[in-house]
Amino acid sequence: MITRELAAPPSAVWPHVTDPAKMNAWSLAKITLDDPGEGGLGGAVGALRSVTIESGPVRSVLREVVEHADAPSRFVYRVIEGVPLRHHRGEITLDATARGSRLTWRVAMEFPLPGLSLAMRALVLPQLEASVSRLADLAARGLPEDASQPATTRDDALDEGAVEGLLREADAILAAQRALSQRLEAANDPRHWFARVYAFVTACQIEAVRAHAVTHRAWVLRLIPVFHRYYADNLRRFVGELPGVAEPHWEMALRRMAPRGREAFLTTLTEGFRDAIRAHIEGDLPRALAEVHQRHYAGRCELVRFRADYLLMTPLFREASERFLDTLPPRYVPFSMRLARRWAPPESVDVLTARTFYDYLTTRREAFARAMALVGER
Repeated sequence: MITRELAAPPSAVWPHVTDPAKMNAWSLAKITLDDPGEGGLGGAVGALRSVTIESGPVRSVLREVVEHADAPSRFVYRVIEGVPLRHHRGEITLDATARGSRLTWRVAMEFPLPGLSLAMRALVLPQLEASVSRLADLAARGLPEDASQPATTRDDALDEGAVEGLLREADAILAAQRALSQRLEAANDPRHWFARVYAFVTACQIEAVRAHAVTHRAWVLRLIPVFHRYYADNLRRFVGELPGVAEPHWEMALRRMAPRGREAFLTTLTEGFRDAIRAHIEGDLPRALAEVHQRHYAGRCELVRFRADYLLMTPLFREASERFLDTLPPRYVPFSMRLARRWAPPESVDVLTARTFYDYLTTRREAFARAMALVGER
């Protein structure tokens, strides 16, 4: 934690610690705005930034998302990409004082690899302390208040009063997904494997909401029935329980997972899973995000407000995958995956999955960008 007295009020300091263009006037690390947050601001909730840290021959590029931007007092960001991180949270608070403001900068980091935490702290902390000293010098020379900054960019959680009702609906959907998986399994239909994964993902989302691991809990819960409707309706059309035909992206995935005999089970599972995950992420996810936004939040906030929650939910898919792999007979899990799960940190399994199976990390980020285009934000 770093604390520093600044000779300027919080309203004057705020843009200089949140807007990448102004941060580069004092930060030794280079801050680049990759995509703005709400209101088109680089320091607003949902903004994506890249931070380049250099120390001698060592160069690290971290990608951050702004999680909270409560002007002019509290700013929270998370590293979502770069060095292998298990957890990161940076928080800047500005408190008014008689002479200006008190800046407090807290950074919590957890790394999966032994020794990496010490190495990163040795790299980051001295630069952060030197940068804050430069900011103090800048404030001492005078920081004019920036009239272009909004009076507030608060991103309080929306619709908390609806959470309990939405949780009951989500629990009912989870029960239906489990029942669907069991029904398919009883019929010896290999599509029950993906139905099982769908239920694991839903369970992980519900657990995250109950644990307050996301800010906008109602938003997360409102996504669940939309995801389920797209998938379940396509499956029921495919097997003839509903009129019409499955959409092309689901038609291909569901046909790929058709029974092919015991000797082809692993191929069926691998190819069918890849196509089903692609159908969900590339086909369903952007329009589901857009549908929920247009139905419940249009005119109240921008979709980009939810980007931090969306990105911070990515590990839930790893957890759902781990739960699913635990249900598979070991012979159906590729040797490289078994080895990675036994000896490597979970983050390494993500890298292996992206390289050898499907890069869901990249495609999920792209899906959110497509959803913003669908609602007219890009």
